Amino acid sequence: MVISINEHEPFGVGIDIDLQTRTPADDDAMRSLFRHHHLLTFRGQNLTLDAQIDLMRLFGTPLLSAIDGVGYITNEQVAENVLGNSALAFHSDLSFSPKPFDAISLHAVQVENGRSSTLFIDATASYDRLPESLKREIDGYQTLQVFGGPNLAWRNGDDIDPALPRYVHPRVMTHPRTAEKLLFANYNQTARIMELEEI
Repeated sequence: MVISINEHEPFGVGIDIDLQTRTPADDDAMRSLFRHHHLLTFRGQNLTLDAQIDLMRLFGTPLLSAIDGVGYITNEQVAENVLGNSALAFHSDLSFSPKPFDAISLHAVQVENGRSSTLFIDATASYDRLPESLKREIDGYQTLQVFGGPNLAWRNGDDIDPALPRYVHPRVMTHPRTAEKLLFANYNQTARIMELEEI
């Protein structure tokens, strides 16, 4: 192993490395770790936006601007921030777009335990844990993913402004690189399962 890792529970690995002095061998190792563990964490980093974007090139084609998806979240009450001190509803960034992201990168600038934590799930492990009968039942379902707002703490529904972005994706998706099956649904942006009656 080129770099030192610490496995997280229930999934993911922490990597002990200075990201600004990484080598090509480190890059190969991180790509492999991401494919197998689905979540990488790096403590004690101080990256510029350009350095963060360069790092993300290891995992796919990065988005390069605020319009493309680079953003800033704070709990301070500023005009550009729509979240304030509310909890961000559980979501998968831009799940309502025709092509979901290959990976998401977060750089925490100021962290307080219990106050600014980020939660993650492993969508492949979630699918793997389902009973076989349920896997068969949901395999053909389609989900409507919608963008809502302006409050990111809310759950979005399909009754929002029809001009806002929305897209129908399979409930069970196949990862384009690993061929693993994964559950594609989240509290914030999955409005409904298309094949089921609304209640």
